[in-house]
Amino acid sequence: MQKLKVILNSLLIASVGVFGVACSQSKPKIVEKDGAKLYEFNAGDSKFVMNPEEGALLMKWEVKRADGSVRKVLHWDENKVRGDITNVFGGAPIFFPFSGISFADGKANMWKTPRGEVVPVRKFGFIDNGKFEVVKATNNEIVVRFIQTEETKKSYPFKYELTVHYKFYPKSYTLEMYLENKDDIALPWGPGHHPFIALPWNKGETHDDYRIWVDANHAWNIDNAKGKLIDTFYEKDSCLNNPKVSGRLYSKLSTPVAKIGPKHGKDDVTMIIDDGKVDYRQCYVVYGKPNKTPYWALEPWAVPPLAAGKDAPVVPVGETGKFKVEIKIP
Repeated sequence: MQKLKVILNSLLIASVGVFGVACSQSKPKIVEKDGAKLYEFNAGDSKFVMNPEEGALLMKWEVKRADGSVRKVLHWDENKVRGDITNVFGGAPIFFPFSGISFADGKANMWKTPRGEVVPVRKFGFIDNGKFEVVKATNNEIVVRFIQTEETKKSYPFKYELTVHYKFYPKSYTLEMYLENKDDIALPWGPGHHPFIALPWNKGETHDDYRIWVDANHAWNIDNAKGKLIDTFYEKDSCLNNPKVSGRLYSKLSTPVAKIGPKHGKDDVTMIIDDGKVDYRQCYVVYGKPNKTPYWALEPWAVPPLAAGKDAPVVPVGETGKFKVEIKIP
């Protein structure tokens, strides 16, 4: 953990070390639209677009193909530049302090802190539409820091610093979230990522031509109204023409690697949690509607729903926790 803190600090020093080298690189293109500053990052044939100051939101990932056509990897409504997970279905939002819904004392959207307080916390947390400041930005990476408010302090009443770091490559990107504990107690957290993968990719295809692959040992459906996880049937390989796949939560992963793509097994979008290190709390959640939504979401989470105040990873006092997701194409 101390090593993670050293790495994080190096990212935030603007004049020396790694940060100083990065500053010599070209800057991203910035375009203002509807009052938002959108950052464009280019890496090889890939273009990434973010709204970093509102939700640290990665909105688009597009790839130019050899024939000159453009494939959308992430789905996004071109008419929007912002919005939280409750009303914008697109891009790749992030979750904090916890993924999914929380319950405490039988009440939804509440959780019990290590100090015994029962406080409100919205489903998926509060940073998907939160405010961030840009700490560093080059043409292939960006670091942003979350700006706490009086409202967010009610949901997560601790002293901490949350930093989000994206790196962009020709065939992939990585998301790293760092939670630095500045309080006097260990801090629980369960971050997550919610990429809306654009489907289908080619003319003439439907969701019937695609599938997801998750190597899990258990699966649940989530009853958000009652705060329960219900055992459900699952397969490692599931066709996306099956409505029962939507809302399925894969847990007890044999590997934190998951794939979504054509049935022929080529050209997959591959997701990897924490560099492939297995933790029993890691899970994937799937969401979409067969041949109705222009996407299917395959979501890597550090914890399942209802983990807040119960069974979430903790960051010891004075240390820095890390959650990492890598998403790549062939």
